[in-house]
Amino acid sequence: MHRDLKPHNILIGHHGETLVADWGLACPDLLPPEPVVGAPLPTVEWPAAHLADVGVSGTLMAMSPEQARGEPLDRRADVYALGVIFYEILTGERPFAWRTLKEAAAPRPLPERPRVRAPEREIPTELEGLCLRCLQPRREDRFGGAGELAAAVEAALTGARRRQQAIALTAEAKKAHERMAALTVERAALVKAQAELEAVIKPWDDEKTKGPLWAVEERLFHLALAIDEALAQTIDKYNQAIGQDDTYVIAQDALADLHKDLFLDAERRGDTQELLAQRRHVERLHRGRHQAMLDGWGTLSMTIVSGDAVDDDASVRVWSLVERGKRIVRGAEITVGKALSRGHLKLPMPMGSAVVEVVPGPSHGARATTTVPVTIGRQGAVSLTVRLPFTKDLAGGRFGFVYVPAGSFIAGGDEQSQNAGPRREVHLDDFFIATAPVTCIEYLEFLNAVSANDVERARRHVPRTKSDGGHLWEPDERCRYALKDTDADGNPVVPIAPVMGVSFDDAIAYAAWASERDGVAYRLPTEDEWEKAARGADGRFFPWGNGFDPTFCKMATSRPGRPQPEAVMSFATDVSVYGMHDAAGGIREWCDSYYDAARETRSLRGGAWYFNPSFCRVAFRHGYLPHIVFTNFGFRLAKSAR
Repeated sequence: MHRDLKPHNILIGHHGETLVADWGLACPDLLPPEPVVGAPLPTVEWPAAHLADVGVSGTLMAMSPEQARGEPLDRRADVYALGVIFYEILTGERPFAWRTLKEAAAPRPLPERPRVRAPEREIPTELEGLCLRCLQPRREDRFGGAGELAAAVEAALTGARRRQQAIALTAEAKKAHERMAALTVERAALVKAQAELEAVIKPWDDEKTKGPLWAVEERLFHLALAIDEALAQTIDKYNQAIGQDDTYVIAQDALADLHKDLFLDAERRGDTQELLAQRRHVERLHRGRHQAMLDGWGTLSMTIVSGDAVDDDASVRVWSLVERGKRIVRGAEITVGKALSRGHLKLPMPMGSAVVEVVPGPSHGARATTTVPVTIGRQGAVSLTVRLPFTKDLAGGRFGFVYVPAGSFIAGGDEQSQNAGPRREVHLDDFFIATAPVTCIEYLEFLNAVSANDVERARRHVPRTKSDGGHLWEPDERCRYALKDTDADGNPVVPIAPVMGVSFDDAIAYAAWASERDGVAYRLPTEDEWEKAARGADGRFFPWGNGFDPTFCKMATSRPGRPQPEAVMSFATDVSVYGMHDAAGGIREWCDSYYDAARETRSLRGGAWYFNPSFCRVAFRHGYLPHIVFTNFGFRLAKSAR
């Protein structure tokens, strides 16, 4: 032990070397070597012969309480003196100002905290704590020796240096993130400009006209690279900051927030692999802050209306939807319980797809049981007003209509489907759509009704192989049309196969005739109506789910041999959650929407009897001029709910 440690006895050389001088009061430290940090110190009995050598000597201002009282000493007395020096280093002042040995020997409290004594110095909390531990009045509460104190100080200083490095790296990460955000805003504006240019530039325009579009495309290419680079720099700098100081929660939280944003973006894009990777990052970093977002629970609110009144005695059942064997089917039933009260439903729901079945109450007339598919987004709140239709509203045509309640659905967003467009959420009012496409036998009735009054007009609407001729059906001598037993290739003609070889103009003419016949305002469905009726609310790729098998719908390889048309509704799997059949296969269907920005071509949706699987995806869309026909063109009817 030195027994007289004080600033005057510590010498600092020109090169930073440190020497402790004046060992005149030193005596042996009879404690064993310093133990492992944190282990208890052993109790040592001092020999009587040595006690005589340990008197009250040393410097008053640095003296420990036991030294001032003349008690036996161990190296923890030197730790106290080091604490006094430590305090002066931190604050610039001594902790105590004893004037007499009696004052130094009296019971003493801890000195004023260094951060309070010298607030202008911004003393680190860790160093303040170490200093005050050295100055504990009871030696048992101090460090066990100078070695233990040195290790603690070095750890604190290293931590402080690492914290400063973490702060600097976090600042760099934030700059990279801000750069990425600015580039992303620029990209969004250019994507919009690109769409506007593409809407007016024709494929046959010259290079000068296309020049602005090409310039935008080139800038978008370089922007994508710059955004990826800025993102990589942001993540790298945050990870470096955490590597320097894994207790620096500012960097940890910022990186968790970034991965959360990337997780949600991957979910919007339907990128499952990226979604899982980003989720792992969020779970590693978020410290519970994003648990509710990861769990994803939301709410479903519903008001059930029959006519103009709330149906307060309707009953409701809710099922989650799960994917099994390439199909999305009903899974576990969700208990409604007290969530349904007098026609109003409010139910906590796990995120994902579900289906609600609403059975009208007996006091509201001949209303139809209604199926309502819903998609609960991550922490989403879905609120719907479900109007129950009359059963008679489902009548019409050979196979009737299905009811599609008002609400939102996911459109587009299928990268494997031609011309699907970006993923978007679309809200539609309720409507009715035909269960199946218009059949040959139904179209035959239309032709003969028209021919009875105007032979030439009927001739213009006959199904055909090409736009200007190649009629598939021929009239008899009375200008009446009838289906033959076989077609030109000797194959049986199926009366309830979908009519094919008709144009958009033909479909509009049929809808007008059927409206007059039934006293109902029939029309063709819009593209969005068709897609919602085929797809449900959850963005699935086929009417039945997300997997494909040729036996699920009528397409090129559904049967052995050469593809042939078949009766509508022949494939039980090709049916949507609303009950609409034959959207993935059978016949392509005209829709009452424009396909192009110039409003020249009309849209077609759905697969056909000789198409391959990529055309069976319900987001697939194409367009032709309204007078064009092919042998895979047909249609189905729709009608508005109100």
